[in-house]
Amino acid sequence: MKKVTGKCREILKGFLPLAVLIGVQFAAFLPANLADAFFSLGGFLKQSYVQAYNLIYAVNALLICGLWYGKVMLSGGHGGACDRVRVSMPGNHHDWRSESCGQKSNVHDSMNVMAGNNKHAVKLALSVIPAIAGLQYVTLFLSNAVLSFFPHWSALYSQSSAEGSDITVLYALHAIAAAPVLEEVAFRGITLGYFRQCMSSRIANIMQALLFGLYHFNPVQAVYTFVFGCVQGYFCIRGRSIKYSILLHICYNALAVCRNDQIRQCYERKPVFFSVLGIVLTLLAMRLFRKGMAWRMEKARKAAKEETEKKARLVKITVRKKNVKKAAKTNKDGITSEKMNRKWEC
Repeated sequence: MKKVTGKCREILKGFLPLAVLIGVQFAAFLPANLADAFFSLGGFLKQSYVQAYNLIYAVNALLICGLWYGKVMLSGGHGGACDRVRVSMPGNHHDWRSESCGQKSNVHDSMNVMAGNNKHAVKLALSVIPAIAGLQYVTLFLSNAVLSFFPHWSALYSQSSAEGSDITVLYALHAIAAAPVLEEVAFRGITLGYFRQCMSSRIANIMQALLFGLYHFNPVQAVYTFVFGCVQGYFCIRGRSIKYSILLHICYNALAVCRNDQIRQCYERKPVFFSVLGIVLTLLAMRLFRKGMAWRMEKARKAAKEETEKKARLVKITVRKKNVKKAAKTNKDGITSEKMNRKWEC
C-alpha cells in the first residue's frame, strides 16, 4: 500500500511543473489583460508588449524551475531525470530502462569522472547535430499531416505562428535562450525526474512528452512537440544529463527563427524527400548518440575495473607488509627470549 501511495505521489508531482508554468504565465499576462479589458485598448497593449511579457514570463519561470531542479531533483536525493540508468554493455537491449534509485558503483563514479572530460562531451554534443536539421523537417511533416486531417485547425495554428513573424531582440532572446532552457529544466529535468521514480524510462518519457505537448495550448503544435519531447527525453536519459537536450533545443529554435522561411520553401518543393530526410537525420543522430554513450560506458567499465584491480593490489601489498612486520617482530622476540634463557642458564 505504501508503494502504491508513493508512486501516486510521484506521478502527481510530475504534473506540478506544468501547473506552475501555467500559473506563472497567467500572472505575467494578467496586467496586459486587465488593461485591455478596463481601458478598451482593442488588444493594442497585448499585441505591442506580448514579446516582452513572454520574456518576463520565461525568466521568472526559469528562476522558479531552476531552484526547484537544483534543490529537489539534484540535492534532495531524487537524482534528476538522468541519474537512473542501467549500466550495461553495448549489446544489451535493455540498457535504456531504469534501475532503482540510489544505486552507486565504480562504473557510475567513472562515468562522473568522464563527464568532466571535454573530449567525450564534445563528441556527444556533435552527434546531436543531424537532429537539429532533421527535426525541422519532421515537425513540418507532422504539422502538415495534422492540418490535412483537421483543416479547421489551420486558423489557430496560423495565429500562433504569426506571433513569431516579427523577429525582434526580445523575441530572439525568448525563443533561442530563455524558452529552451526553461522547457528542458521543467519537463526533461523535473517532470521526467519525478515520473522515473515510479515507472520505466520509456513510459516516463512518453508522459513528459505528452505534458510538453499540452503546454503549447495548440492541437497542431501539441502533435509535433510531443514527438520533439520524446526525442529530447531520449537524449536526456541516454546522456544522463539535460545539457544535451538543452543544446539541441537551443540550436533547433535558433535555426527555426533564423531560417524558417528557407526551410519551409525547401520542404514545399519536395515534401516527401525532406520528410524522409528529416526522419533519417533524426534517427541517425539518436543512433550516433547511443553508440557514443555505449563507447563511453565501455570506457567507464574498463576504468572501474582497473581501479578495482589497483585497490585490490594495494590491499594485498598492505596485508603482505603487515605480515612481514609481524613475522619479523615474532622472530625478534623469539631470538631475544632465547638469549635471555641462555644468560640465566649461565
